[in-house]
Amino acid sequence: MNNLKNDPFWDESEIRLIKERELFLRKPGIMKKANEGLEGLKNKLIAQIAGDGRSYPEGTDLVKGQIAKGENHNGFPFISLDMPQKFSKTEMFTFRTLFWWGHYLGFSLILKGIELNDFATKLSEKKDSDLLTDIYFSTSSNIWEWEKTDENFKLVSESSADFILQTVSEINYIKLVCFYPLNDPSFDCLDWENEGSTTFEIFMKIVKD
Repeated sequence: MNNLKNDPFWDESEIRLIKERELFLRKPGIMKKANEGLEGLKNKLIAQIAGDGRSYPEGTDLVKGQIAKGENHNGFPFISLDMPQKFSKTEMFTFRTLFWWGHYLGFSLILKGIELNDFATKLSEKKDSDLLTDIYFSTSSNIWEWEKTDENFKLVSESSADFILQTVSEINYIKLVCFYPLNDPSFDCLDWENEGSTTFEIFMKIVKD
C-alpha cells in the first residue's frame, strides 16, 4: 500500500539530486587525481628550494611537506599541500596549495612572526610589480578564511601601500593567494606543477629578494 501525502515531502531539485549516483562513484578517483597533482608539485618544490640558495626561517620544513585532506571545509571536500612549511603559535611560513571542491585551486603564501613587518614593507613597496598583477591578499581577521569574497580578499595591485601596511598591522599576518577557479575554461589543462612552482618563485621574489 502506498501512503501518499497531499503535499510533496521532496521538491523537484532535491529528488534530482538524491537520485544522482555518478558524483559519489567518481569522487574517489577525482580526489586521487588531485592528490597525485599535489605529490608532483611537492617533489618539484623540494628540488626547487634545495637549489635556490635562499635562507628560510629556522625550523622550516624544506624536505618533507605535508598533504592533508578533509570532507567538510564550509561543506565541501578539500585537499591541501604545505611545502615548505613552518607552523607555531607565533610564527608561520608556508606555501599552501589548496584544491577546494566546488571552488578553486589556490596557491598561497602564509606569513606570520618576527619578520612580518619586513615582509609587509616589501609587499607594499612592490605592489605595482607585474609579478603581482593577479595576486590577492587576505583582509580577514581569520587566517584560515578561504572564501574568495570582496570582504576577505583584495587585489594587491589595486590596493594602496598604506592600506596593505594597515591591514597587515591589524590582522597580524600576510596571506597572498593566486586563484584558479574550477569554472575557468582553461582549468582542465592547468599544469599544477609548473603553475605552483612559478607562483612560489614569484612570492619569494616579493618577500625574500
